[in-house]
Amino acid sequence: MSRFESKRTAALLEAAACLLAVGLVTVPLQLRDAQAQEMGTPALPEGFPVTIPLPDGFKPLTATLGAPPEQPSRTYLVAGNAPASVAELAAFYQAKLAKRGFEIVGVDAGAATVIRFFAVGLDAASVTLQGAESPGSGTMVTIRLVYSTE
Repeated sequence: MSRFESKRTAALLEAAACLLAVGLVTVPLQLRDAQAQEMGTPALPEGFPVTIPLPDGFKPLTATLGAPPEQPSRTYLVAGNAPASVAELAAFYQAKLAKRGFEIVGVDAGAATVIRFFAVGLDAASVTLQGAESPGSGTMVTIRLVYSTE
């Protein structure tokens, strides 16, 4: 396992641990179609909002749903890789989210860039962008959405 894969795996395990720590149950994923099934690519969780943009070339690595869509509260966590740079993806998400009616409430840049956004019915939402260590490996994109429909 390469150093990049090791770090990616650690980040995904940390995200999964966060869901388990707050008592959320992960629902198994269904693969999108026969091609996705052949490739072993996880599908987006059932009910994942179509208003959340995904960049061209985005390849999901993991996707979880903290509760079924019919439950009053639910959490989505989708992580994957995109071929664009952190700067390009930060501009993409800020523009697309604003255009789709989300309010950008903060952008923090450091080891990772975190874009926090808001809309009615959304308790917490963020996109985290972290560049790969090896050039040309793309950017790790993690989308976290927490809804409370009560």
